[in-house]
Amino acid sequence: MGRKILAIDDDQDFVTMMELTLKAFDFDPVIAIEGSEGLKKFEAEKPDLVLLDIMMPGIDGFKILEQIKSNPSRHKHTPIIMLTAKADSADRDKALSLGADDYVTKPFEPMTLKRKIEFLLSKTNCGSRQ
Repeated sequence: MGRKILAIDDDQDFVTMMELTLKAFDFDPVIAIEGSEGLKKFEAEKPDLVLLDIMMPGIDGFKILEQIKSNPSRHKHTPIIMLTAKADSADRDKALSLGADDYVTKPFEPMTLKRKIEFLLSKTNCGSRQ
């Protein structure tokens, strides 16, 4: 199986589509439907990259991003792509200032997302799993 990608989003239809898309691109998808589940799966699964929505009940994507990036473990270097419907430049600026590696708005082109994922994985040498 390919590199492990954690997708955290509260829209069940969207995560189902993401799971199928990631599998089609030969990635190993891990899915979380809300923020606290996403943080638990992040720690347990140690993904190579995270796709993270902003607007979720409970813990929103900004808080998850802060928690992951402020963690002193090696996992704080895991690339994170914000994948959200929020197209406002202030949200983009906030996400990038908190440590997001990229920001993609919905709807998006799957091949564009694939290229962004592959670029970040190659940049951070996350392509090899042990």
